Amino acid sequence: MDKISWRFYVTIDDLLRLLGKRYRCYWKTFKYLFMRRLYHVLMLLCFSVLSARSQNALTRQQMYEDFDMLTSRIKAISPHIAIKKALWKYDALKEMGRIRSKIDTARGTAAFELIVSEALNACQDYHTSLMDRPAALQEPYTKFHFYLPLAYVNGKYLLTRSITANNRTIPAGAWVKAVNSQKPDAFVASLTGELVMRYDLNRKKFYAENFWENQRTVQDGYIEITFEDSAKGIALVHFDTEKRLTFARPNRDTIRNQVDYWSEFKVLYIKLFRMDNALIPKLQSKIAAYRDGKRPIDKIIIDLRDNVGGNDVVWQTIFQALLEKPLSYPLILDGPHPNNLGADFLKDREIQKDSVISERRPFLRKFDFYQYTQHSSVLVPSDSSIRFKGKIVMIGNENIYSAGASAFVISHLAMGDRFYSVGRPTGRFLGVGYSPVIFKLPHSGIHYRIEPVVDATLSTGLVDLMHDRFEFDVPYTLEEIIRRDAFEGNTLGANYLIHFDPLTKKALDL
Repeated sequence: MDKISWRFYVTIDDLLRLLGKRYRCYWKTFKYLFMRRLYHVLMLLCFSVLSARSQNALTRQQMYEDFDMLTSRIKAISPHIAIKKALWKYDALKEMGRIRSKIDTARGTAAFELIVSEALNACQDYHTSLMDRPAALQEPYTKFHFYLPLAYVNGKYLLTRSITANNRTIPAGAWVKAVNSQKPDAFVASLTGELVMRYDLNRKKFYAENFWENQRTVQDGYIEITFEDSAKGIALVHFDTEKRLTFARPNRDTIRNQVDYWSEFKVLYIKLFRMDNALIPKLQSKIAAYRDGKRPIDKIIIDLRDNVGGNDVVWQTIFQALLEKPLSYPLILDGPHPNNLGADFLKDREIQKDSVISERRPFLRKFDFYQYTQHSSVLVPSDSSIRFKGKIVMIGNENIYSAGASAFVISHLAMGDRFYSVGRPTGRFLGVGYSPVIFKLPHSGIHYRIEPVVDATLSTGLVDLMHDRFEFDVPYTLEEIIRRDAFEGNTLGANYLIHFDPLTKKALDL
């Protein structure tokens, strides 16, 4: 046996000499695995340090160059910037110039990414945005559990559900009197770089019923809101956004996509919360089940409320499963000069450059737009279509967007046809479009996207470009809010929709 070296302590190697060759072999294996793991850990630490140094090494000059490239591209590509300036009297480029000054005190890529996020928010377009949530907001959002149900009604923000706060109940229908000691309109007006909002054309102001979800509040972790109710009761509430709100009554709503038959009215009711491709087979199968005619259908209601988008193919597939014969609808998409988008953009979207023509309509001529699409699209009935010949009514609300709103192009074909729309304005630009163009800033490596076109179909004025109208507008009322809050059951179920919901009742009356 090897001789042990006696010291003030005994080493592991000394013990292994005592235990013999077998255990020394185990120890060598352990040391090898341990050292290899330690090597990987040290390498990861090195990469993390280098990455952090790289972020901090982003110079102020590089930030300015990236930011100026961002604003230059937005100006050259987004048709919405010029239209909103003309229609809303809102200068997004001027707002971005104000945000640019924040670079003076920015430190590192994470801080700069927040500035870029604000600049993109200033475009007031969900399709012109960062590709992901800013790194500096990732952790704050994991702690953000706050949700305040509000509706914008006649210029005010009304609670749509009764809540419990400060040991009292604040009833549905109470309105917001102040936010962080500011009047609601003043607070919302300060959020152009913090939140994508809506625009009230009648009152000529931005509004956002989710003003509490702005970047500043997410980071601060709190918001103070003063409510007033019809009994002149006033309550100032300090909300901790890391805590969930307490409601006076439980929410019994069941959110689900469905194809249902209302026998009392001989109505086929189709509800779709998202344009999700995965839903197509089930939707086709459920609709085809009515092809045998055993359950007569006098009307079809397609309810797209709260549908924020996905893929246009979903709503197109639904219509193909319903139509009796091919349906043609026009489509005109306007955008910037083709040189601003590049050959790859045209190639990816199968657009022939010689087919892109200058926009000549008088109200659009000053913008120097070009028509990228000027044709009719056709929906052909599927083999399993139920060949329906009657009325089809589409329902929307203030929360539809993207593909969830582009479906309404069918209801806008002509007044007096068999396609109708019922809803409430969104305060946003809707319509059909292309997928946004994705870019990367050279120094910071930040990825972002820009909406390249605006739907100019059937438009004779700037307001038409928003496509934010329904044939039958059913405004929000205080009575509706109070009734819905007091309802004991599922407000998304057939009983409530048929007997109490104003939009569904209007659809049934048509």
